Amino acid sequence: MLRETASNESDKNEKELETELIPEDAQVLQKVDGKIDELSDRLKSIEESISKLSKSNDDSEIDESAPTTNLTIPESKKKSKLQHVFRNVSNFENGVHYFSEWQDYFNVKWRMSVLHHNGHLGIFVFCQPIVPTDQWSIRMKLEFKVIDPTGNVVSRTWERCYGSNDGWGFSKFLEWEDMEEWHLVNGNLIVEVHGEIVETTGMRKEKVRKFDESQKDVSDVIIVVRDTKFYVSKMFLASQSSVFKALLLGNFSESNQSEVTLNGIDPDDFHYFLEVLYGESAIDDTNVEGVALLADMYGAPTAIRKSTNEEGNIEKELETELMSKNAQVLQKVDDKIDELSDRLKSIEASISKLSKSNDDSKIDESAPTTYLISPESKKKSKLQHVFRNVSNFMMGVHYFSEWEDFFNVQWRMSVIHHNDHLGVFVFCQPIAPTDQWSIRMKLEFKVIGPTENVVSRTWERCYQSKDGWGFSKFLEWEDMEEWHLVNGNLIVEVHGEILETTGLGREKMRRFDESQKDVSDVILVVRDSKFYVSKMFLASQSSVLKVLLLGSFSESKQSEVTLNGVDPDDFQYFLEVLYGEPAIDDTTVEGVALLADMYDAPTVIRKCEEFLLGKSEKDLEKKLEIATRCNLKKLKEMCESELSFIRLMDD
Repeated sequence: MLRETASNESDKNEKELETELIPEDAQVLQKVDGKIDELSDRLKSIEESISKLSKSNDDSEIDESAPTTNLTIPESKKKSKLQHVFRNVSNFENGVHYFSEWQDYFNVKWRMSVLHHNGHLGIFVFCQPIVPTDQWSIRMKLEFKVIDPTGNVVSRTWERCYGSNDGWGFSKFLEWEDMEEWHLVNGNLIVEVHGEIVETTGMRKEKVRKFDESQKDVSDVIIVVRDTKFYVSKMFLASQSSVFKALLLGNFSESNQSEVTLNGIDPDDFHYFLEVLYGESAIDDTNVEGVALLADMYGAPTAIRKSTNEEGNIEKELETELMSKNAQVLQKVDDKIDELSDRLKSIEASISKLSKSNDDSKIDESAPTTYLISPESKKKSKLQHVFRNVSNFMMGVHYFSEWEDFFNVQWRMSVIHHNDHLGVFVFCQPIAPTDQWSIRMKLEFKVIGPTENVVSRTWERCYQSKDGWGFSKFLEWEDMEEWHLVNGNLIVEVHGEILETTGLGREKMRRFDESQKDVSDVILVVRDSKFYVSKMFLASQSSVLKVLLLGSFSESKQSEVTLNGVDPDDFQYFLEVLYGEPAIDDTTVEGVALLADMYDAPTVIRKCEEFLLGKSEKDLEKKLEIATRCNLKKLKEMCESELSFIRLMDD
């Protein structure tokens, strides 16, 4: 079987793994890993928003007549991450479970095991609630990963409801031989399991306070969390939480509703969170993690303070031991958090200044210099195909999807029945290449089962010919037939990102090289290419480049400014369009439109849209894809209208 259970303690052959976790101090690192991820996510969000701020510089006043909008309410994700390095894996005995250490996430202990089982690597996850009732359950989404020395990943996803201490997972995650050949690092195996708790029952302490219908006479709004209704006061919640203030009293549709639904929230966690807000002593070891998560998510300082105090009391018991064993590790982590926090302060200060400014404001020369993180253009593709009647496929024959056009390159995939395995490959064919060309790609191959369980593998490859590349042993054929066919059909996806190309660009119409030095005042560096341009002209054409080159950022004082994550050929054609050249055709429009949207250059956006509406020979589906990705509203409306008409005629 592909999936099966493993007994937790009864098997006499089970052995505790003798080696320490990752290095010794990885447990400490993992405790703060979530904090670093949180800061990094905030950075990414803030840095992306800077590039769009100047669009709203003229909107200094709120339009009271503006229509009511909907607020996207945050969700609390109860996520966990197990990571372990299993050492000397080639020496593992057949049929013996080797375990990681127990780790505590949201009042549940978790650990994983690996198993050498009949020529395969098996991976399992065990759970053990800390204070369960007689009947308990934990519904989990799990992603199992094995990471190879180059960072490529084999992963499988599964959703499972735990109701006992048994382990669940994959007994045939990888062939043992392939694992030894491709995934060991000095004889060791890196395994990760990412989890998300979807729902729990039977794991909670008694409630201190009621928020049910008995409180109807002292409430003016009902908060709905899953199947539970909480009768509460708008004004009180608004006084305790900045998010609830915006949600319940702001200019959002929810402020006019008698019932407001919160998605992605555990009702027990929300009950304890409300108890804390209403002054009860509700926090203990069993709920502090869930309450703290909601307190942070909803911006509730009272609950945050109480949660922090409780965690502080818990941590004091371990303080001496942690300081003696992990002081150096903690110092490194603290330094990293401080670094991210400093970047956040700088960027948030920049946002505050930008949002208060308008187009007529002058640059404050005395203001401190800050750094702007330039946006990056991601040239992404997605191939998806349903291969039909797969069980009847002939051995050794490639079965292909249709060609699809992404960024001036045609792509297709194939599957093959090869020596009792399913193979998956991707082929490319540049539309207008030179004699020497290359495309460096990141690829993620996926097979999606009937319950959306996914098997995926990642790979980075440089294409230089029309040959296909992929995995000849992506899955065992028998497992594919048992677990992944839907009415005899197989759903395959390949997600790609173009990292770098050479030899795909057409002849340039205009020079931006050193010959333009005398009519330029800044050099933009894109990979290995330098573009000599005018600050003022670019600032007049692009709000993002205006902020970058004339704003209160360090780049405005530099003679050379580097733009990361941009293809130099695309940037050449983008500049050509800005400088008035007819550089848009079917081979360039996708890359140019992507940059025009990213840099908010309305002239180029308009010209790309006009070309796609009038002269382009791309099909409607491709035009709709570009319109959606690059925010071309007129083109999107036209494509959707014509496609709807075609479907109507077909019916």
